[in-house]
Amino acid sequence: MSTLNVMECELELARKIFWLLRNDQIFLTSYNDDKNDWDDGAYPAINCNDIFVPGSDAEGLNLEDLDDYINVVKKWPNAGSQAWCAVKRSAKPWRLGGNKEWMIEYENAVAGIPEMLSH
Repeated sequence: MSTLNVMECELELARKIFWLLRNDQIFLTSYNDDKNDWDDGAYPAINCNDIFVPGSDAEGLNLEDLDDYINVVKKWPNAGSQAWCAVKRSAKPWRLGGNKEWMIEYENAVAGIPEMLSH
């Protein structure tokens, strides 16, 4: 791969990360999931505070899942991130908040994400 192609790939990755940041779908943390430790890096994570435990919590976002996650949050912008975390963890939230429309979107996302990931 040429240097130009590598730079184009890195720029496209940066655009995806910035889009997710701008739309409050991720934040950057210094917790490295690969090492199970904190370091000086910046790693994308999904906020799942008060979803699975009553407190601070986050789900790391692997680069190989980036495009799928973007598709999920575009399709289900209000509940997609919570549903993503539930599907990835194979876990049920300890509580769900939100209005009736949010609950319907969440249930649709939980049902639709595994199908999206299987393609």
